[in-house]
Amino acid sequence: MKLKEFFIDHVNDKSEIHYSESQDKYFLTYKEMLQKAMVLSKEIEPLDRKIPLLCLIWMDNSVAAYVSFMAIKLAGGIPIPIHAYTSFIEYERIISHLDPDLIFLSDTQAKLVESRDVSTLTLISKSDVTIYKREKIGSYQPPSKTGVIFMSSGSTGVPKGIMLSDENILSNVRSIQNYVQLTRDDKVILLKSIGYASTVTGEWLTALFAGCDIEIHNNILKHPLDFVRSVSMSNATFVCTVPSVLIPLVKMKKHRLLGRTNIRQIMIVGGPLPGEILELLCSDLPRLSFIPSYGLTEASPRVSYLPKEMLFKSESVGIPIQDVEVKIYRDEQELPPFEEGDIVVSGPNVMLGYFKDPERTEKTLTSYGLLTSDIGYKDGDGALYITGRKDNALNVGGHTIYPERIEKIMIEHLPLKEVAVTGVEDVIWGQRIFAFIVRIEDSTLYEFDERCKQILQATERPRDFIEVDHLPRTLNGKIDRKALRNLAKEHTYVNSLS
Repeated sequence: MKLKEFFIDHVNDKSEIHYSESQDKYFLTYKEMLQKAMVLSKEIEPLDRKIPLLCLIWMDNSVAAYVSFMAIKLAGGIPIPIHAYTSFIEYERIISHLDPDLIFLSDTQAKLVESRDVSTLTLISKSDVTIYKREKIGSYQPPSKTGVIFMSSGSTGVPKGIMLSDENILSNVRSIQNYVQLTRDDKVILLKSIGYASTVTGEWLTALFAGCDIEIHNNILKHPLDFVRSVSMSNATFVCTVPSVLIPLVKMKKHRLLGRTNIRQIMIVGGPLPGEILELLCSDLPRLSFIPSYGLTEASPRVSYLPKEMLFKSESVGIPIQDVEVKIYRDEQELPPFEEGDIVVSGPNVMLGYFKDPERTEKTLTSYGLLTSDIGYKDGDGALYITGRKDNALNVGGHTIYPERIEKIMIEHLPLKEVAVTGVEDVIWGQRIFAFIVRIEDSTLYEFDERCKQILQATERPRDFIEVDHLPRTLNGKIDRKALRNLAKEHTYVNSLS
């Protein structure tokens, strides 16, 4: 099945899309939403063009953004959703790399574009959504099966266009629904950007597949309590969130507030949740189901989840989802249980490749599966454990150290809201470890250092602590490791002058 047919086949008068911005509420049935998408698709459907239109969606998290996504698919185009908070500079870089035919904008983004240069743009629509046609520069076209392109800048800042087929996405939707088991009595709240594959696949499309109600929030969550407030006001039963929201709630002892909401399932994405935090949440909130998961955009994105009966393996990211296989390799050889190596994924959810980047595609899509760049192992029951990321590995005194392991231990045992670890070159040790910390309560850096001596091995201990208000992050919400390294180098240079 194609996404176009999926949208048409899942018309259900009961299902509603609820749009909430501040205190305003906007309701429409899914049938009404589909009708809006069909009208919009007629405005953009090419009359004499056989090659699919590349359509960039730079919009607020709104019904109009999701209608635009549907309209593009109905018109035979390829949607490229990016985050609403993308800077104009990053937007220009994405435009230069992708060379899209059409640009879909909300009012905020349209004002930014129109205040710059629109000499290469032709306005074709300006109602709920502003649509511009661009003068294309190149002639590159993605593979014929390309259904959606998601952008991932990673820590290098170089835009990566991840090309997914409709079947990649829909296979992931079916596999996710197989274990979340949403029903028409459920209500899903969308708090994350449409620029995330997990929002589109694991929340929006899974909700449509199940025929349940949806509420879309446009408000940016500035504090973990905003998350509680949003799910409470929406009466949602299913929500997807990240560890950086749940960890502060636990450390502020505010997590029990979730028990006063209608939420029954919380999907955890975007990184591992420390085992102690997961165990505490499950113990204090037994009515709620917490579902840690692992994935990457290149896998549409879901790869594994931790089922309720395996929550005693709280450090694990669980077992592969339906139709997906996970293996551990080293030097192109599959490893037995408990041996650490490269995590490799295979299944119908694995991407087609990277946009205009055959070399990166060839390195990532190997003969034995999708090379994730994550490091880990499987235990005797097939449960997957993530121990680090190959790109982030540090060399300290001849030992390979993964920042993720240090961060995980520190966040579990210290009064920290967030922590990120990086390293800079060191003549004696190879690399010197820096820890960037966001504190929750008053503690001296000396106390942090003393505590780290008790919980970390000598080669893993940070030699410097740098306190910050927030951690630098990439557009997709991940820690910006490149920015951290630059900050650590700057700190080292300044200290060398004193």
